[in-house]
Amino acid sequence: MAIASMFITLLLLGITLGTQTLTNDFIKGETMGLQVDRIVNGVISLESLSKGSIQMEMSKYSIKVEDGNISMNYSNSNISRSLDDEPVTLPVTGPSSFENIDKNICIRKKSSEIKVEVGDC
Repeated sequence: MAIASMFITLLLLGITLGTQTLTNDFIKGETMGLQVDRIVNGVISLESLSKGSIQMEMSKYSIKVEDGNISMNYSNSNISRSLDDEPVTLPVTGPSSFENIDKNICIRKKSSEIKVEVGDC
């Protein structure tokens, strides 16, 4: 009887932990568009300043900035936002191929460009 109840407990624990991992992956995948919007909003807000930086926490994603588009990748899903429709006049640069975000990204404005970088500001 004790072995059966221990087996059932371990089985329930395994199911709970497995479900939690799948739920976290699902949420990250579904909110990827919101994460790209956060970056676009950061770029727009820095446009009005002479210089400055914004640091955002968003781990386990990948980011790329290319041809006026900000693209994000998570678990083989991609989403992209164009800056052409946004009030951004300065060039926005960043990684030209998908670069993994370990913990933070930094959006930094210097005098003539806005740069999206992986890492701390």
